[in-house]
Amino acid sequence: MARRSLRQSSGAAGGLAARYEARYEVLGHIGSGSFGSVHLVRYKGGYKGQEGAVRVRSTAVVKIAELSNMKSEAKQQAKDEVVRLAELNHPNIVGYYESFLLDNRLHIIMEYANGGTLEARINQARVKQAAGGAGARLGVEDAKV
Repeated sequence: MARRSLRQSSGAAGGLAARYEARYEVLGHIGSGSFGSVHLVRYKGGYKGQEGAVRVRSTAVVKIAELSNMKSEAKQQAKDEVVRLAELNHPNIVGYYESFLLDNRLHIIMEYANGGTLEARINQARVKQAAGGAGARLGVEDAKV
């Protein structure tokens, strides 16, 4: 995967961009949707020990939602998602690390679950079950949402 940097910006946001450039290296693109994209990032450990520092595993994902393309209701839903993610702490739910606004984009840093999507895991279990194969049951411990 080609390594890319988070987009730089100017003015006050430029300081924020530089701060996150120091903390994260974008390793590659994972996917895109109607409101934005998801990228695999490596935590470089910038700003260690400073106020607001987060504990992130070496790899994480950044979900970038383009707010300028959203209607006001969708913007509120995106902001509500951040609030809900920050409140959740369970071993079977993908962990939330931090979020920030930069250049009218909402960046959400979350735990990287490398087992694929929940939808893909469910479909695999259905195929196995239809074929009568062993291991068709998808247990709670098998996937994170």
